[in-house]
Amino acid sequence: MLTMLENQTRNLNYYENLIDRIKQTYYNKIDVVIVVATQSEFNFNYEFEKTNCAIYFGVNEKSLNSKFSQLSSDKIIFCANRGYDVGPFLIGCKHIENQYEYIIHIHAKNNDTWNKLLTTIANCNITELDVDTIIPNQDVPGLKTLTTTDTSDGNYNILDSHRHLFPFYDTSWEYSSGKMFATKMQFLKPLLNNFDEIYSLLTDKNKNDVYWQTAMNNIKLFNKYYNEYLNNDINKPISKYASFMRQKYKCRNYFELLNKGYRGIPDLQIEHAIERYLGYLICRNKKLHFSE
Repeated sequence: MLTMLENQTRNLNYYENLIDRIKQTYYNKIDVVIVVATQSEFNFNYEFEKTNCAIYFGVNEKSLNSKFSQLSSDKIIFCANRGYDVGPFLIGCKHIENQYEYIIHIHAKNNDTWNKLLTTIANCNITELDVDTIIPNQDVPGLKTLTTTDTSDGNYNILDSHRHLFPFYDTSWEYSSGKMFATKMQFLKPLLNNFDEIYSLLTDKNKNDVYWQTAMNNIKLFNKYYNEYLNNDINKPISKYASFMRQKYKCRNYFELLNKGYRGIPDLQIEHAIERYLGYLICRNKKLHFSE
C-alpha cells in the first residue's frame, strides 16, 4: 500500500498526525511514501541517487531530508515543484507503479477547511470495504462531493484536445474535488502509460493555454469567477485587473501573469483538466464509498 503527501514545506505535525492515523486505520500494514515538492527546477533528468532511503530528482537541497526525517515513512521522494500539484503526484505514482494494489493519496491543502474535509478518508480502510474508491463527503457550502464536467467545461475541452493522452468515452462525468482518495492502482494506468508525454505537457512553462486566455478575455465570465473567489473562504481571490493585465502583457498562461504580479482565473489549466480526468478514472462506473 502507498500513502503519498505532496506539498511544499509546511507544518510537519499535520503530516505526522495524519500518517499516524492512517497507519492505525490499516493496523500498521502499510508502506508510506512521501513526495515533497521543493522550489527546485526539475531538469528532466530521470536519473536519481539513493541515499538513506530517499530519492532526489535533480534536487541539491539534501538538508531537506533532516526536516522530514522525523516522519514515519518508508521512503521520501524530493522532486521539483513543477507541474502544479499533479506533477509530483505523477512522479510518485510512476515510481511505485506495479508494486501496490491500492493507493491512498493525501494532498494537503493550505486551507484548514479543506484539510478537515479531505482527511476523513484516513478513517476508512479500503481493504475492509467492498468498494473500488473512497472519496470524502464534501457536501458543505462551497464544496460538492461530486462535480460534473461536460462539453461546456473548458477543462473537458482541454482533455478532448489531447484525447490520445486522456482516452475517455463520455460527454460528461462526475469527479471528486480535492484529489484526496483511496483507490486501486490499476485505475491509474492510462496516466502512467503516457507519463513522459503528460509530464512534459504539464510542466511546459511556455504552454499556450488558449481556453484559459479565452476565459480571461471574456469579461462576463471573468467577473463571474472574480465574484465567486472574492466571496469564497476556501480559495484565494483573483486580482481585480487581471483580465486587462493579461491582455496588456500578452500572457499565455496563468503563471506568466502571476509573474507580473496578478492572479488570474486559476481554473482552465492542464492541471485541473487532469484532476477531472483522474476523477473519471477512479469514479466512473466504480463502487464508491463516501467518508464522513
